Amino acid sequence: MTQKTAKKAPQDTPHVELAARIDEVAKEAKSALEDGVTGTRDTLKTARDEAQKQLTLTSEKSAAFVRENPGLAMVGALGVGVLLGLALRKADRG
Repeated sequence: MTQKTAKKAPQDTPHVELAARIDEVAKEAKSALEDGVTGTRDTLKTARDEAQKQLTLTSEKSAAFVRENPGLAMVGALGVGVLLGLALRKADRG
């Protein structure tokens, strides 16, 4: 019986080594995935911050234009309202 156990031990060694290698590869994959997620999160945060800055700037410019040109802003708003009304009326009929 001791001989059988001695014979099984060398056979178990490749399995142990394979399990250790699988564990190592899994840890490397997890680390790479975490790095990728972190990089993506940082990129998205930067893009969000830039978009927020651009939106704020556009909003400020629009508000300044309306303050400086109230008549033109009213005519523009009226024109947009008429176009929307016509588009919705046609969509309702069609």
